[in-house]
Formats: sequence, C-alpha cells, structure tokens
Amino acid sequence: MKFTVNSKELAEAVNDVAAVIPQRTPITFYYNISCWLTKNELELRATDGDIVLKKRLKVKSNETGIFRLKGGVFRRLCAKLPDKDVTVVQEKNNITFQGPGFKYDLKDENMEGNDTNWCAWEDEDVTARFMFASETLKEIIHLTRYAISFDELRPCLTGMHMSVEKGKLRVATTDGHRLVRLYHPSVIYPDDFEAIIPLGALNLIEKQLQGKILAEKCKGRIKFYVPEQMFEVNCKLIEGKFPNVDFVIPKKQPFKLVVDRGEMLSALKRLLVVASPINRRIIFTLYEGNDLVINTENPDTGNHGQETIQSVYKGDPLEIGFGANYLYECLDNMRTEDVWFHFEDTTSACIIKPVEKDSDFDTLTLIMPIRLQ
Repeated sequence: MKFTVNSKELAEAVNDVAAVIPQRTPITFYYNISCWLTKNELELRATDGDIVLKKRLKVKSNETGIFRLKGGVFRRLCAKLPDKDVTVVQEKNNITFQGPGFKYDLKDENMEGNDTNWCAWEDEDVTARFMFASETLKEIIHLTRYAISFDELRPCLTGMHMSVEKGKLRVATTDGHRLVRLYHPSVIYPDDFEAIIPLGALNLIEKQLQGKILAEKCKGRIKFYVPEQMFEVNCKLIEGKFPNVDFVIPKKQPFKLVVDRGEMLSALKRLLVVASPINRRIIFTLYEGNDLVINTENPDTGNHGQETIQSVYKGDPLEIGFGANYLYECLDNMRTEDVWFHFEDTTSACIIKPVEKDSDFDTLTLIMPIRLQ
C-alpha cells in the first residue's frame, strides 16, 4: 500500500482525531489511530471506547489498505515534518514516511481482526436526521453545559438531554443544584428524536466542528458530521430516562427582582473571596423599594462581605440564601444585560430569566436555595 499526501494536511487530520485518545487506559488499542485508505481518500479514526472521531482527506493513490499507528508518536512526527508532500508506504510491519531528505519507519500496530466494531452502528437504520449550523449547536452547548452533573451514581444527569416538543428542540441539563431548560424553534426537528449526549462528546463538538452539521441518530448512538470538513463525531448515548424537569419548576412565584447581570457578577466575584469554602453561601436581603443587599461570612475566619446592588424588587420582605459559585455560573452563561429573579419563598426553587427575549433561544434557569438555618 502506498499513497502521497501533503504533510500539513495530514498533521491537521491526525491532530483532529487524536483529541479523543485517552491519557490512560488498560485497553492499549485505544492509543492507536487507524488509517483506512480507499484509493484517493484516506480516513483516520480514533476512539476512547465511547466516542469515535473520523477525519477524511484526499490523497494521491489507487490502492486500498489499513494500518494503525500509536497516536502519540504519529501526531508528534506529523507535526514536525516539513510542509511538503510526503509518501507513505506500508511494508510488512512498518509504515514508512519519506520525502526530500527524510525517511522514518514506524511500527504498524495491526492486529488480528479489525476495528469496525466501533463503527458498526452505521449499518443500522437511522431513526432521526436533521441539519443545523455549528454556531447554533455550540451556543446551545455553551448555554446549558455548566449544569451537567458529574455524579456517576446518576448517569442520566451526566449529559445533555435533547428532545423535540411541538416541533421545537428542547434541551435540559441539571445536577440537582441548578437546572437549565432551553427551547430552540428555528429548525424543523423530527418528532421522535430524543437523546442524552455525554459531556465528552459535547466538548469535542464545540472544539472541532465548523459549518453545517448533519446529525443522525440510530439505536444507542448519534453522529454529528460536517461535510465541508469531512469530520465526524460519533458517540454512544447515555442509557436511561432523563427526569421530568418540568415537575420541579414552580408554577407561581409572586416575588420578582430585576438586576443588572454584569453588576451581580462583579459583586459575586468579590463575595467569593471571603465566603465560606464549605458551601459558598451568600444571603439576599430584599425589601420592596430598596436595593438588593448581599451578605456573606466565613465563621471559621471571621471574614465578612457585603454588597449593595441597584435593583427593582416587588414582593414581601425576603431573606434567601444561595451558593455563590452556582449562582455565578448561572449568570455567567447567560447572554443578556438584565435578568429576572422569580421567588416564592426561602425554600422553593428560584427561576432566573433574561429580561430581553431572545429570538433564537427561550432559556429558563433554575437554582435551589440554601437553607439559612
């Protein structure tokens, strides 16, 4: 087997798929990058067992074949090659890279059988298919990812739940402390689409994909493919049923607060410096007609902090506590200048919404308060 390819294009392709290779794993096969040559097209594949990355590029060849190389050395070698055409030759157990003034032989990590088992889903029936811009998907990930749980005992919460409700894409994430629910109406989605996408795949999608994305789902897996890049993220879906988040969203919240998001974020940064590292608790003190007062203290050190923020509050006097770090992440991932806080009492969930309506995303954020006593 023999083909010729530009070294820079090869290095970029290797770098793209190597992003999924795990740092440590007992399954040494996952350290490899598989290269599948089909005449004038080379496809590179890498996996960590759950996520598969594929990248195709054009080469000069009329042959077919398969070889596998250790991802680390393959990546480093390609990054150092001069920006010229390089000829790759497969001879017995070696893969030779040669060009003007250089020649390198790497061991072919080929093994009995093949690695098509982690690509076999493509032969199954696709149950849902739709297309949208990468900017849209990346914005959805940005607005909701921070609320994904890391609790392995509740695997259904360790990903982003996507479904279709009345023709709109519905996205939800929660870790038990906060919740984000988002609707996106701008694309026509299939009615039967539902999936829980793992965080690792979301990070790779946000980092790697550019352009129009074709999403296809089949039993147990989902694929995100960009034809312009000839790049694909293919991952296992998280099994199980995502909880009904609508059940925990309060229906009536008579007390309302409007505050500048930027001012609130600046105040939270300062309060976090002196807040207790155990729960990061801050306390909102609210009186109608008065500005918002936020207090925090660390009983172990005696440190105390107070911030007064210009605001508009309508409702009964209220003292309610929050985890400052959770609240900061909620506000930091919104994209509006002013926000609404909706309260019911000191123990019920608080809803945060943007004051200005977004034509692309209808977003609702919920955060649980911390008991004061």
